[in-house]
Amino acid sequence: MPSMSSCSQPKSFHVKLQSSDGSVFDVPPHIYKSFKKITSMMEDPSKANMIQDVVPVPDVHSCSLWRVLKWAEYHMNDDEESNGHPPNISEWDRELLRAEKYILIEMVRAANYLGIPRLWNAATKAVLDLIKNQAPQIVEPSDTMDAAFIAEQQEKEFDRICMECDDDDDDDDEDDIDEDDLMGVMNKISLK
Repeated sequence: MPSMSSCSQPKSFHVKLQSSDGSVFDVPPHIYKSFKKITSMMEDPSKANMIQDVVPVPDVHSCSLWRVLKWAEYHMNDDEESNGHPPNISEWDRELLRAEKYILIEMVRAANYLGIPRLWNAATKAVLDLIKNQAPQIVEPSDTMDAAFIAEQQEKEFDRICMECDDDDDDDDEDDIDEDDLMGVMNKISLK
């Protein structure tokens, strides 16, 4: 009687996915069948040994990876056909994707890494909707700008203006700038 290892059927075993914060999730075959990365590793004998221990999912924390697995479990029997149209996001999906922006972005990363295009499309759409509905924000208030950067820019402007003054005074042999020239340069800088 042939042993199980000599059968030509592919092994069907649970895969362990590890989040970036160290949590390990045991994923059964009926859920990871929609993960293109895992299924391609299973089909390639040279890569199959890579998933026997734990597959790390980089830059994705456990709460985000949990949502990805929950989505995959809910949609495990869905038809893969999308016909190039944007995904229809069901009420269940909307509820799952109602999360902080960083969680949605991590879900997009996980979907991209694991090869789950339908989740990637839905999560990306949720991120875009979240961004669209946010009020515009000031990138950085002017009073908190780096003082060293401002000083550097003022020094560059001062040097540029001094060079212009030197070019204008080519007929003078003196390299010194008199007090009136210096005050004029300082006024130009403060007006800008």
